[in-house]
Amino acid sequence: MNEKYHHGDLFAAVIEQAFEIIEADGYASFSIRSLARQIGVDSAAIYRHFKSKETVAAQVAKKGFATLAQDMQDNLNAHTDATEKMVAIGVCYIDFAIAHPNLFELMFNMVNSPHYRNMDCEEDPNQSPSLIFSAAWHGLLKQQSQPQATAATGQFSLWSAVHGCAMLLIQGHGPQEADLIKQYSETVCRNMVRGCLAL
Repeated sequence: MNEKYHHGDLFAAVIEQAFEIIEADGYASFSIRSLARQIGVDSAAIYRHFKSKETVAAQVAKKGFATLAQDMQDNLNAHTDATEKMVAIGVCYIDFAIAHPNLFELMFNMVNSPHYRNMDCEEDPNQSPSLIFSAAWHGLLKQQSQPQATAATGQFSLWSAVHGCAMLLIQGHGPQEADLIKQYSETVCRNMVRGCLAL
């Protein structure tokens, strides 16, 4: 094994390199053998930390969700009005998907897998896009003096629209020009916020 890696150093290096590989080439091109070669260790060293390529991918997905959550939180904090907060995190969600299509696909393919669910960690509200989405939506309902009883329905409807828009755009359905993508994203988010408040 490469002597520069010890215990947690190799664990972190594996996740970081796997993150870069999947970002660039997608999960299908990812293997423990190629990962080991790029890091400069043998495969056995990686298997001492991870049982399979799926357990590595689960950690990459976790890192992806944390990165998306941070982006959403930053956009949330940039606004004071609850409606603008909701629109901003929706646009941020779509922007993230477009900027990281391979990672985005992996994240949502892995999230319900046993490899992801079996990770020994509790969901951190600051690293969970869904919890940030929920908090922003409840804040908007409160500002608008809307009943919280329908919060779940409205939140899921809005998330469905934002996620659907993201998937359509990364699959090439819709505009390809950056300025039009931004315009479409904001329009979808703003219209859905308005529509979901009417539920």
